[in-house]
Amino acid sequence: VIFIEPVMTEELKNVHKEFIDFMSDFDGELNQYYSIDKWMPHCTIAIRLSDEELFKGIKLLKRNLKLPIKAKVEKIDIINYPFNQILIADIK
Repeated sequence: VIFIEPVMTEELKNVHKEFIDFMSDFDGELNQYYSIDKWMPHCTIAIRLSDEELFKGIKLLKRNLKLPIKAKVEKIDIINYPFNQILIADIK
């Protein structure tokens, strides 16, 4: 897996806690990895790579990725994985 991991700040942790509180009104069970003390925010870039693809991906990122990345969240979608059904869209 190749992924980017943002710095965990109190603000990000609070946003995640608010999301968990919001989702508690819905049926279903929270995966243990999303609990406040275990959650690791990340952005997956690639998964299930062969060794050759992994090394090529790392080289590409090393050459082209300029860190740190500053970003602004403009939209959040909730996806029902693995079915890719959008459950809630355009939360702003």
